[in-house]
Amino acid sequence: MPATKEERRKIILEALQPDANLTQIAKKYGITRRAIYFYFDHVLDDPKRRMQEAEDEAAFRRQVWELVR
Repeated sequence: MPATKEERRKIILEALQPDANLTQIAKKYGITRRAIYFYFDHVLDDPKRRMQEAEDEAAFRRQVWELVR
C-alpha cells in the first residue's frame, strides 16, 4: 500500500471519478482493489461530520496562531 497520506489521497480522488476503473488504478499504484475499498471505507464514513471537525480544528489553530504570534 502507498506509504504516505498524500499518495492515498491521490488514489482516492482518482478512484472516485465517475469513469474510474479500479482494477487499472490498483495496478498503476501496485495495490489491490481491496486496498482501494479500504480507503473508501475510511473517507466515506460520514464525510459531512469529518468536514465540520476539520473546520473546527482549523478555527482553533487560527486562534492559537493569533495568540502566539
